Amino acid sequence: MKQSALFLATIFLTISIFAQDPIKVLNRHRDSIPTEQLYMHFDKQAYVAGETAWFKAYVRTAGTDGLVSTNFFAELLNEKGEVLQSKKLPVIVDGSINGQFDIPTTAPQGIYMVRAWTNYTRFFDPTYLFKKAVPVFNPSTTAASADAGAGYIFEWFPEGGRLLNGVSNVLAYRCTDKKMQPALVSGNLLSSKGEDLGSFSTNKYGLGYFSFPPVKGEKYFAELLFPDRTKQKIELPAGIDNGIALNVADHEEGKVFTLLSSPSDPAAPKEVLLLAVMNNLIVLKANVELKENEAQGLVSTANLSEGILRLYAFDKSNNLLAQRACYVTLESSHVPVEFKALQKSSGPKTLNEWSFVLPANTKGNFSIAVTDADKEILSVNEENIFTSLLTQPGKKQFGNMQVKDEEVRDLIMLTSSWVNDDWAFFAKTKAPRLVDELHLPFKGKIFQEGNNKLLTGGQLDILVRTKDSTDHTYTVPVMDDGSFKLYELAFQDTARIYYRWAGSKEERPTNSEIEFDRDNSDYSALLKNFSVQQWVASKKNLLNTPSASIAAQLIADLKTTEGLASRITQKEKEEPQKKNPVGGTKDVNNRYATGAFSGMSSARVLDLVTEPPSNIQGNIFDYIVGKMSGFTIEKAAGNYAIYSSRSTSTREALSGNSRGLVPGKVYLDEQETSMDMISRITLDQIALVKYFAPGSITLPGIGLSCVLCVYTRKPEDLNNSKKKYTNSLIFPGYVSGKIFTAPDYSIDDKKRKDTRSTIYWNPDVKANSETGEIRIKFYSNDTGKRFHVVFEGVTTDGRLVSFDKVIE
Repeated sequence: MKQSALFLATIFLTISIFAQDPIKVLNRHRDSIPTEQLYMHFDKQAYVAGETAWFKAYVRTAGTDGLVSTNFFAELLNEKGEVLQSKKLPVIVDGSINGQFDIPTTAPQGIYMVRAWTNYTRFFDPTYLFKKAVPVFNPSTTAASADAGAGYIFEWFPEGGRLLNGVSNVLAYRCTDKKMQPALVSGNLLSSKGEDLGSFSTNKYGLGYFSFPPVKGEKYFAELLFPDRTKQKIELPAGIDNGIALNVADHEEGKVFTLLSSPSDPAAPKEVLLLAVMNNLIVLKANVELKENEAQGLVSTANLSEGILRLYAFDKSNNLLAQRACYVTLESSHVPVEFKALQKSSGPKTLNEWSFVLPANTKGNFSIAVTDADKEILSVNEENIFTSLLTQPGKKQFGNMQVKDEEVRDLIMLTSSWVNDDWAFFAKTKAPRLVDELHLPFKGKIFQEGNNKLLTGGQLDILVRTKDSTDHTYTVPVMDDGSFKLYELAFQDTARIYYRWAGSKEERPTNSEIEFDRDNSDYSALLKNFSVQQWVASKKNLLNTPSASIAAQLIADLKTTEGLASRITQKEKEEPQKKNPVGGTKDVNNRYATGAFSGMSSARVLDLVTEPPSNIQGNIFDYIVGKMSGFTIEKAAGNYAIYSSRSTSTREALSGNSRGLVPGKVYLDEQETSMDMISRITLDQIALVKYFAPGSITLPGIGLSCVLCVYTRKPEDLNNSKKKYTNSLIFPGYVSGKIFTAPDYSIDDKKRKDTRSTIYWNPDVKANSETGEIRIKFYSNDTGKRFHVVFEGVTTDGRLVSFDKVIE
C-alpha cells in the first residue's frame, strides 16, 4: 500500500552478532541451493496450425555469476497434457538456447502449453518449471473444451500471514471464476452479531483489500455478491492473540515496515529479528525493539536489483512470526534502449534498417522479433523477461505484473503465493545432488568383445566425428570397475564415435564393446500436484480475441508462403576436401585459423603438422613449455591456468591473487573452453597452437586476458596418427534445429507472393562492444504497414532488457 506522507521515527537497528538459525537456513540456500531462473522469448504470442514457433531461452542463476545447468529441456503439450514435442538443447556459455516447435497442420484449436526445465530445477516443486500458454488457432477444427465448472473462488490473504487481534491489520482478497479469470465481486463485512462493519469490492483484476482491528473472541464474516447475482456468506480467518502484525509500504527510498504487537498480550515480543532477503541473499539483518508495541523502519533499496524482496520476522526462539513478499521496481535494473528507424518503408518488399542503441560497452545476450502488427492474433504478452525471470521460480499463484499501477502491483504480491511461503518446508530443503552432466554424457563400462569380460584400468582413446566431418579427440581413464565418463560432448543430430581401449601397460589394443549407463531420470514428478487441464482452462480467455478472425487467412497464407520463410541458402557448390599440401606453417595457419585468430604477425605459433612431436607422451601444456614464450602455465590442485606477466589488475590482487595476474582465456578450435578439456587431448591429435599476448587480439569478453588457441587435426592431417581405433558406433546428439531465414529482395524474385507474419527473428543478437549499437535489416512483406518489435535480453552484469513497441 502506498503512503503519501510518513514520519519515520528514528530507531536503532542493532545488527545481531549472534548466530541465528534462520540466518543459517538462508545462508545455506545462498551457498548450496541457488535459484535457477528460466524464460523463453517467442517470436509471437499466438500461432495458427502449421506455423513454426521460434524461441530463445534464457537460463540464469539468481544472485551468482555462474550457471548450474548445461542442458535445457522443453516440451509442447496439448490441452490433455499429452507431450507432442520434446527437445533437449545445450545451454551455451552465456546461458542461452535457441530452438523452435513445429506446430502440426492438423493441430486442433486450443491452448497449448510450453513447459521447460533443467535437471537442477526438476529437484524442486513443479512450480519451478517455466510454463507458457501458446494459443493455437485452427478454425477448421477445435478441441474439446476443458470444463472448469461454474462458480467462483474467493480467498483471503492477511498481510504478514495471520490476523493479530487488538491491532489494525491489512486483509487482502482475490476472487476468480473457476477458469481463474478475475471476477468483480462486492461484499459487506459483518460481525458475529450481524453488525455491518463496512463494504468492499474487487477491482478489475479481481483484487482488493481493507484494514480493520479484529477483537479477541469475535468472529467475522463477509457476505459476497458475485457477478451471476448469487450470494455467499464466508468466514474471515480467525485472529490470533499472540504474535506480530507486519505491514509494508512503499517509500521513495525503499520499503517501510511496521511491526505491531497486541497491547493486551503480556507475552508480546519486545524484540524481533527482522531479515530482508533477495535472491537468497540477506540484505538486512537487524534486531528491532518494539516500543509501546510498535516499531518502524526502512529497508533501503538503493543498492538492490529489481525483483522480489522478502521480509521475515522471528522471535528469540527462532519462530517465524510474520512474513511478507513485496516487489522492488528499480529503473537502474532496466537497460535503456534508444530506437531509431534509419530507413523505414511500409511498401511491398522494401528494405528497412533499424538501430537499437544500448549504453556504451554494454555486452550481453539478446533476441529480437519483428512481426507484421496487422497479422498478429495476440499482440500483448502475458509476461515479459522482467515479470517472468524475477517472479516465476516457485510461484504457485501469481497475477500479471505488467500492470503499471504500483498499488495494484503490491496487491498482486499480497495475493500471490510461492512454495517457499512455507518456512518449515523451506528450512528443511536440502541441496540437491547435482546430476546435470556437462552436455551429452558418454559414459558406461567397457568389455572385451564377445566374452563380456570387463576391461579395467588403462584408458579409452576416443575420436568423435560429427556430421560436418569435424573431428575431436579425447583420452579418458578407465576405472578399476571398467567404467569411464566423458561429459563434454556437444553436437547436433548424430556423430560417429571411434574408440579403442589401451591397457595400463600399453597392451595391444583389444576389440571391445561398450555398455552405456541407462538414464534413470524420472520426470513424472514434474506434473505432480499440477493439473494441466485446470491450467489450460485458466488461459482459455486468450482464444477470445477480436483478431481471431484473421486465423483462417494466416493458414491460407502459409500455403502461398511455403518455402519462402523457411528457405535456407546453401553454398551452390561444396568445396572438395583438401588434401594435406606441403606449404609449411603459413599454409597450416591458413587452413585452420579464421577471423580474428588468423593473424600470424601478432601471435606466437607452434605448428605440429609440419614438425610433429617425436614423443607424444604428456599433454599439450607439458609440450609447449620451453617451446613458446611470453606466458606461464601453472598447475595447482589438478587444474591448469595460464598467465601473462603483462596483464595485471587490482581486482585480481584483491581477490587473493598475490601477483594480481589476470587469468588467460583458452580456445579449442576457436571456441572458448577450459584448460582441463584441452589437457585431455593427446599430442598426435593437435595441429596448431597460437598464443596472443594481452591486447593483440580483439574478441568479446577478453579484456586484459592473454589468449591461447589450440586446433585439433582435420581428417586430412590425421594420417600421421599412430593410433588405430578398433571399434566405432553412432551416438545421438542434440535435436537439430532449423535456421530462420527471410527473403533478400536485392537478389530474390519480387514477383513471388510474400505474406509472412514474422518478418525478422534473430535469437543471437550482439551489440557493438564500444558503441552499444545493434543494427538490423529486413525486407517487409506484401502488405505490412505497421511492425511490432520485441527486443529482450540479459547483460553480462545481470541487468535485463525489454523493449516492446509498434512502429508505424
